[in-house]
Amino acid sequence: MCIFVLTLCIFYTEHKGNQETKMKFLRISEIIYLVVAVLSVIETVRRWNADRNMAYVFAIFGVVSVFMFFFRRHYRKKFEQRRKDNR
Repeated sequence: MCIFVLTLCIFYTEHKGNQETKMKFLRISEIIYLVVAVLSVIETVRRWNADRNMAYVFAIFGVVSVFMFFFRRHYRKKFEQRRKDNR
């Protein structure tokens, strides 16, 4: 749910917000993806012996969250560099 709201906020700011607001949302999205990854790893460890199928779901969710963190980070840095070059 949190990622859905975050995606909507990012989509909205890409079309309506100014540059500083976009950069803040990009940084916040990175942090949220890291938090989701950490929580997913914790849940994976907690559920490993009790419910292996759910543990796999949380593990996959954690891996995807880490991937999204690095993807958003790369996108933000590329965006910052482009903005810096245009000044």
